[in-house]
Amino acid sequence: MKKRNSQAWVTREWLDPATSRRRREKCPPGTKGVKATDTFVVEWLEPDAKTGTRKRRRSKVAGTGRPAKRSADGLAADLTAHMQLGSYQPEPDDSDVPTWAAARRQYFKLELQAKELAASTLRDIGDTLDRFQAIINPGRLDAITTDVVLEFVVARKKQRGRGGRKLGASTVNKDLRNLRAFFRWCADPDRTLMQRAPKIRMLAEPKTEKPSYTEEEFAKMFEACREATLPVGLPFTIGTWWRTYFACLWETGMRRGELLHIRWSDVDLDRRCLRPVPATTKTKTRLREYSFGDLAAQHLEAMAEHLAGQELLTPDGRVFEWPHDETQLVRQLGKIQKGAGIDPSRRDLKFHAFRRTVGECTTELYGLEAAQHKLGHASMKTTADHYARVALRTKGREAVMPIPEALREKLSK
Repeated sequence: MKKRNSQAWVTREWLDPATSRRRREKCPPGTKGVKATDTFVVEWLEPDAKTGTRKRRRSKVAGTGRPAKRSADGLAADLTAHMQLGSYQPEPDDSDVPTWAAARRQYFKLELQAKELAASTLRDIGDTLDRFQAIINPGRLDAITTDVVLEFVVARKKQRGRGGRKLGASTVNKDLRNLRAFFRWCADPDRTLMQRAPKIRMLAEPKTEKPSYTEEEFAKMFEACREATLPVGLPFTIGTWWRTYFACLWETGMRRGELLHIRWSDVDLDRRCLRPVPATTKTKTRLREYSFGDLAAQHLEAMAEHLAGQELLTPDGRVFEWPHDETQLVRQLGKIQKGAGIDPSRRDLKFHAFRRTVGECTTELYGLEAAQHKLGHASMKTTADHYARVALRTKGREAVMPIPEALREKLSK
């Protein structure tokens, strides 16, 4: 057996800030100068059991800090002794060890496609895994630890977004949520692709209040629907399509995609409610009813009568036909807002602002529990945190504690 094949060594691994790539350098035995953040890897050239010649390069992550360095030195010494004495037991083939690439393929094929997620959601998850692969360049899944994820977070925060802007905590957290779901799927006991999923901590996000529509803004947008140029090929005017769509958003609080999937068989004009098919909703499972009022009822009835007169009203036909990409939907909203004179600096005043408006208004008029039921949230905390914060704070300011009678008599004197 050649001497060069009978040695194991320890390397220190770190993230190169210049290239955002992981690097390794050989380090001597001992813990002198070792930092708590240093990651150590044991490497060796595995000998073939029959010929003793080099088979392939192997590595094993020992961890971080001084304890990991001592453990790595001991493992390297044991491996060296076994190889020199001829008692070395070969590691399992790489084909038996789960890799990042193989796990990613299984994740998309077995998990995500089975859930029938939206194309935009699949694209976001794929973008996250692409970023992690570009920054970390992972190989085996068992080498991905909590420290590796932290390296990704540090590198990700240094990247820039559109227009060279610094990435916000919410953008990084979006990647972390996708990674956490992926690692938990890999560590599921039914798969055992990973022994343990790395612990992922979200970045602290500043709680900002996103805007909602005022009645005046909605009325101006309702009148400016004539500015829209899509969708085309309708049996009625484009303005009619948009006014009906806005009326349903305003009175039901539905998500824009859920409303686009509504068919005429899902519309109950007598009970004034919309019943989307669960497969077209965010939860994919729960049956929901979204009630609407006079404004949406008037426009839906007029649209149904017009289609029935042209023999185009079918139960399976969509109420809001949109043969374009959904990004065009947002652009058309921008045209309508421009025609209505809406302040362009209000960047978050998009379609989801309709849902926030319904949550705030319902909380103010009927209470938080009614808003939760109206929006279809499983948790009241979701409603309170994201859709009713302004209304709850207003109610808190208006709440006045009663004055004890004994003190009230003194005030009256």
